[in-house]
Amino acid sequence: MALSDAEGAILVRECKWSAKPVGLDVLVDLKRKAQVLGALGRWPKVSYILFSKVGFTSDVEALAASQGIRLVQGADLLEEESAS
Repeated sequence: MALSDAEGAILVRECKWSAKPVGLDVLVDLKRKAQVLGALGRWPKVSYILFSKVGFTSDVEALAASQGIRLVQGADLLEEESAS
């Protein structure tokens, strides 16, 4: 979790580094954790990022696209590193 008091924002992240794609249950659980932390009422802007070693299920990709949730795969990290 990362906070920005100046912007009134919170960034909630989760990383699953396994051999199977991250499913909708992980995203639902991440949002539940943010709610437990009080993030949804305390900060005007809550952003989410999911990290996965091998990718995401199609239902996670669809929901993320509709809600502005960033998805990052292991290959994305390697591309960013090699571009530096």
